[in-house]
Amino acid sequence: MTDYAAESNGGSVVLTTASDDNYPGENIVDGNESTFWMTTGLYPHEFIISLAERQQISKVKLWSSHVRKLTVEKCESSSCDRFEKVFEVELQDKPNRLQTESHQCDFKAKFVKFIIGSGWDHFCSINKVSLT
Repeated sequence: MTDYAAESNGGSVVLTTASDDNYPGENIVDGNESTFWMTTGLYPHEFIISLAERQQISKVKLWSSHVRKLTVEKCESSSCDRFEKVFEVELQDKPNRLQTESHQCDFKAKFVKFIIGSGWDHFCSINKVSLT
């Protein structure tokens, strides 16, 4: 299955609410689980992934650490102006290892927004997102 979020397939991170030169948002879509984007404390945090073109998404998979409450939203238009909730979930903390969340879905999107509503720690990381 094609990972539409992957940088190699035209996916890109177009917005993050935290910025650190050592842990940039681009790490989310580079295909490497050992690189990551890190929040800077104080929730909520968001990031938006732009797909090369509007795609049908059947699975959202996330590799992260210390994320507690996560909301995923979609936008079908190319103007990135109106998002609708796809799902919301509370993740279990996994000290000293990555959280791996996978959700079966059925939606079309050009942009996918991830909202980290709360965390299990002051900071959390997003290591990789896959949209298939």
